Amino acid sequence: MMCSVNLRNLEAEDIEYHFQQGTVGYVAEDNDRIRAIKNRTSFPLPVGNVAVKKSSCSWIRTIGKLIEVHIKLICRSKARLFMRLIVPIASLLLVAGAVVFEKSEEVDKIQISYNLSNTTAFERNKGICMHFYSIFLTDVHWDVLSQGECGYFITGMKKTDREVKGLVLDPVFFGKSLAELLEIYLPYIRKQCQKMSGPCPIAYSTDWCPDTDVSKSHKVHVGAYVNSDNYTADSVAMTAIEVFRNMISQITLQIFDGKHSVKPEFDTVGFLNVEAIFFRLYSLFAQSVLLAVLPMMFLSDILQDMKYGIRVQLLTMGVSRLKYWFCNIVSHWLQFAVIYSISITLQVCIIASAYNTMHYLAIILPVTLLFGIMNNLLCVYLLAIVMGHARYVAIATYAFVSLMISLSLLFVQFHNLAGRILVFLCPQFATAALAFYGIRFMYYSGAYYEIFGDSRLPSLMDFIASRHVMYSLMAIVLHFVLLVIIMILIDKRHRLYATCRQGGIYSAATKAYASTLEVSILNELNSLNENPFASENILEAMDLRVVKPDRSVVLKNLSVGVKSGEVFGLVGPCGSGTNSAIRAIVGIETNACAGQVDLQIDDKWIPNVVAARRGIIGFCPASNPLYQRLTIHENLIFYAQINGVPAGRVRQLVLEFSLASELGTIVKRATKGVKRRLTLAIALLAAPEFVAIENPSDGVDPSSRQIMRRIIRSQVTERRSIFIASHQMEECETLCDRICIMNHGLMVTLNRIEQLLDRYKRLYLLEMQLDDSRNSESAGDGMEYRKAHAARLVCDRFPGTITIEWFTSLLQFAVPIISMDRLSSGVIGKFAKFRAD
Repeated sequence: MMCSVNLRNLEAEDIEYHFQQGTVGYVAEDNDRIRAIKNRTSFPLPVGNVAVKKSSCSWIRTIGKLIEVHIKLICRSKARLFMRLIVPIASLLLVAGAVVFEKSEEVDKIQISYNLSNTTAFERNKGICMHFYSIFLTDVHWDVLSQGECGYFITGMKKTDREVKGLVLDPVFFGKSLAELLEIYLPYIRKQCQKMSGPCPIAYSTDWCPDTDVSKSHKVHVGAYVNSDNYTADSVAMTAIEVFRNMISQITLQIFDGKHSVKPEFDTVGFLNVEAIFFRLYSLFAQSVLLAVLPMMFLSDILQDMKYGIRVQLLTMGVSRLKYWFCNIVSHWLQFAVIYSISITLQVCIIASAYNTMHYLAIILPVTLLFGIMNNLLCVYLLAIVMGHARYVAIATYAFVSLMISLSLLFVQFHNLAGRILVFLCPQFATAALAFYGIRFMYYSGAYYEIFGDSRLPSLMDFIASRHVMYSLMAIVLHFVLLVIIMILIDKRHRLYATCRQGGIYSAATKAYASTLEVSILNELNSLNENPFASENILEAMDLRVVKPDRSVVLKNLSVGVKSGEVFGLVGPCGSGTNSAIRAIVGIETNACAGQVDLQIDDKWIPNVVAARRGIIGFCPASNPLYQRLTIHENLIFYAQINGVPAGRVRQLVLEFSLASELGTIVKRATKGVKRRLTLAIALLAAPEFVAIENPSDGVDPSSRQIMRRIIRSQVTERRSIFIASHQMEECETLCDRICIMNHGLMVTLNRIEQLLDRYKRLYLLEMQLDDSRNSESAGDGMEYRKAHAARLVCDRFPGTITIEWFTSLLQFAVPIISMDRLSSGVIGKFAKFRAD
């Protein structure tokens, strides 16, 4: 039989290959192509796979490869180069300038205390004594403070040298509180004190016993009336101190019966209200900007991995989620730590007295490096996981909020409660707060001990026990633990959802094929049920279901067995469940899954999840998980080293996949065909026994399509099977030994390609549109009843008819040509009454 073949788009080596294999008719069209496929000759398959000796890739080696890839990506992208080089340099210059400015301000020499001994408190010869006359208090057992003693307390002078006014209180007020007395006599006090330039001292007591028994209590109330224009905290404090000094002198004089007079001297020190001091720690504020901004640089790495499916590809190669995240975090942390350490060096070298201390170097620096930076990175990773892809408004908003949270130290340093709340709520604030509160504590301590001639700072334990430092340390560690837990939960949310829903999926599962009349599907189901884990199979999937969060079922009880050395294809239109099926089989489907998938590896059956974790499933996704700014060769080498594959295997695949001339091409500039070949080569690096390929030649030019098909067929061996999911029937006809046609998540038919061609190329496609405007709920007029009735009529009238579509009001049937002489007459005659109804 002669057939015309268009070889215009084929390379010479492809034409030669097709003639040698007897498959030149594959590139023909229509009837010629069908005859070529049906008459193709089966050649013996290679005995086994190419032996590849894998070596386990350590975590340290993985971290090194990720750092190498990140550096190459930075050097080849202007935007990344700006973010990873210019932004850190600008941040370091900001820190350096802030350190120099802080040094010039001599913040490390701040004085929080001062000497009050020489402060002029008041006019020493004036004041007011409030007292009762003792003659009016004969019914009490104690005496009041006399005016003479009171005057000496206030002035420290003899009676002739002082101008102390006596305020004799009305006896009727005896027993009232001091506040009540002051309110009653306030007009008199204001009149007597309004001409004084400083505080006007006032003394009062009703509990002043003149007995010789010194164990009796002596109480005196000392205060001062101060005009608002003359008020200073220092002068008021010295008023009380002077009265206290005079009182002690008078008491000692009474104790020694007037023989000795003691004039005590006080070295009076005043302390500033440290809560009201604005600390000009410019370098720490600049460093908080650095800690808030730099983590955003690494967001692009995670988003790129998620966008192009690199992370999923690594998962299918045996890189666990824990290993992936740990290696990425360590890789980014090392880069971050270098920049942060440079900023610390600037502080330590320029302001050694504040930062070159054991407290800063032994506590603040290690905790910030190990936990603070990690917390900021984990926050960025959580943002990437939640977003899924780049959303620049969300990224800009997060950067702004993080910056404002860190700089809020400027405002909350005066409000302890606000600071405590932010420390425990915001990881970014806690990271910056530890250094700020720690340095401020050391400034306070240094200034305090300097006043008393002690150069020693508090011990490390006292430093840790200080309130703000302790809260910051607790918050940083707590944030780290919580962020790790939250990240694990969010990253595994799909799997957790699937686990929670699994019981519901099974309970909602129906016998999807209980009433099917398709013999090929019944035979497949019976074979799997009667002979599970058959030796000739390499994969068995039983009752595989995929359900979306909205509870729509994407895949309904898929049950297939893939034989060793077979190319098996799932084909169907978009939405038929083919992609969900292949991802569920590989073990990366994010929707809730149920069912059982097992693979036979080295004569042992293991679950698909375990096989994927061991990296023994090759997966070629449609997303092409490649680093866009690396070359073809660099991508191959990266995946080979991560997978522990020797360089010899890489060279072999380069030759087999015709990639030698493309090795130096940047992936971003490569054609879709080259990218598909590279992705398939990556899937075959470890020579897996089971390879899953998603849409092999989708969007590929005709020449690359032929190369891809030749490569796929050449990779089949007695011990290796290939599983293909595609939307192109012609592609599956060319590549596959058996095909399962899918529609709306259900298997329509499953058979060898030759048998399907014999059957479906001799069929009419019959479509019936039912009137869905009739909403009657009765059994006779319901839509489900009408669809079932129509399907039964078609199958009875035309033996061998296959129902293709019956999920909507549009029904589709494949009607054998041999079942009638003329389709229109048969349909009109049989369905006239049905239409009338």
